[in-house]
Amino acid sequence: LIVWGGVVRNMGAGLACLMQVLRGTLTWMNLVGDYRDIVRRKSVQIDMGTSVALTAERIREQIDVTPIVEIIDSDNFLKKRQAIERLSRRHSPKSVAMLKRALQDPHPDIRFYASVALVQIEGKMAKWVKDAEQEAADNPDSAIARKDLGNRYHEYIYMGLLDRAMKADYSMRAMQCYRESITIDPGQPDLLVRMARTSLENRDIAGALDFLDRAVTEDSSFLAA
Repeated sequence: LIVWGGVVRNMGAGLACLMQVLRGTLTWMNLVGDYRDIVRRKSVQIDMGTSVALTAERIREQIDVTPIVEIIDSDNFLKKRQAIERLSRRHSPKSVAMLKRALQDPHPDIRFYASVALVQIEGKMAKWVKDAEQEAADNPDSAIARKDLGNRYHEYIYMGLLDRAMKADYSMRAMQCYRESITIDPGQPDLLVRMARTSLENRDIAGALDFLDRAVTEDSSFLAA
């Protein structure tokens, strides 16, 4: 038996995986980051969703943001306005962070443009969520529709647009969608892993272990070297 965080469990597969995740770190941000790294190295195919697994396009986008930081911090009004227009067409946490940075600009027009850009991004995110909600409502027996809706909630969370209360609310909604999806289609180890990750972020160790145990039961290759 192992006692950790007030939880007493047998040393099962899920706990073994979690121990791999820890690897000596006790900080929650590193815990989640290490967990994602481990998931990527496993042979099981994990669909972490657009809010978690960055596509090649999103990675390139984050790289492109680097020079924009210098522009946002510069005194060139025209370039800063162009940078804000460029950021407004992107939907990534990095872009949102740069636009929030521009809200502190000494020039009122730059602050205005940045504010408008953030409203535009938030409007698009809200529309995507609403569309996913409608899709799930129209297809009550679809596990995919519910998983996709949960992913949309998570993408909104990670975008950096929501306050703490809304993040907590959307996290609960996402988990409920995942539970409904796994009830309709239990054979989704990738979704169980995502649910474990969500539990880790919410500091629910017992829940994370249960989901990991179930994921390993569905696909034993999850813990393969």
